[in-house]
Amino acid sequence: MGSPATMASIDVEDLRSVYRKIMNPPLFERVVSFLIRFRLDPMARESFRSTLAVLDSMTPIERQHPSFLNESNIDRISRGSGQTTETVRTVIGVLTRPSRRRRE
Repeated sequence: MGSPATMASIDVEDLRSVYRKIMNPPLFERVVSFLIRFRLDPMARESFRSTLAVLDSMTPIERQHPSFLNESNIDRISRGSGQTTETVRTVIGVLTRPSRRRRE
């Protein structure tokens, strides 16, 4: 894993790019087998898919500033991604959590 300085510089666009690459079927199978070996949940594929669907339904500005999303943005993203508003809120929470930690 990267150093704290490297991890702090990762933005949502970077995360989206990584998710896209991981979802490549041959690579995904290798990643999942790696995760399973470390006893992580084998439901990772669905989690990646739903997160990627949410990220793909966000505008570039929303991906850069996910903490500024309001209810109408969340509803639109939910409809566009085929995910529940609860799932969208969960993804947004995960995206905004690191920035809160950096400020503390």
